[in-house]
Amino acid sequence: MLRSLVAPEWPPTKTFDELVSTLRAHYAPKPLEIAERFHFHRRNQQSGETIADYIATLRKLALHCEFEGYLDQALRDLLLSEHIQKLLLPEADLDAVGLELDQLETEGVIEKVNHSDWATPIVPVPKEGGRFWVCGDYKVTVNLVLHVDQYPLPKPDDLFGTLAGGKKFTKLDLSQAYLQLELDEESST
Repeated sequence: MLRSLVAPEWPPTKTFDELVSTLRAHYAPKPLEIAERFHFHRRNQQSGETIADYIATLRKLALHCEFEGYLDQALRDLLLSEHIQKLLLPEADLDAVGLELDQLETEGVIEKVNHSDWATPIVPVPKEGGRFWVCGDYKVTVNLVLHVDQYPLPKPDDLFGTLAGGKKFTKLDLSQAYLQLELDEESST
């Protein structure tokens, strides 16, 4: 086994510490960050478990999650109980959010699933007429594993130059989008 782990080199050419390090890396590899975060976010408080014990368990689960400065926020999000969430959003609003989710499902924008490793909490944002925008709170799921490449936004002149001579364009329907730019009347027709 050791011979294949250090190949193409030969074990006698390695120091004892190098061999031990190689064997440790093979038999006790560093846990996968995404798997550790999954276990962290899936851990619920057990019946009869005190808050102190629950937080201690979560902190232990977070050791290999590489949360860095985000751990306190992640703990806060997990500690918000269903009862507190209901206090934050009145029952009548919960019904309106349910209707909004039903409509999005009917329109094929979302679909129900029994389980997803990427399930994301929603943030209902009130809009006029008693309706809600349904926004995803990706800070506890997708954002944790994103590796964002930083590119500057192109200048309008560069964009227009790229589009010059184009024959097909797309119109995006942003009626359900939360972040929109307000346009004047002339632009909306």
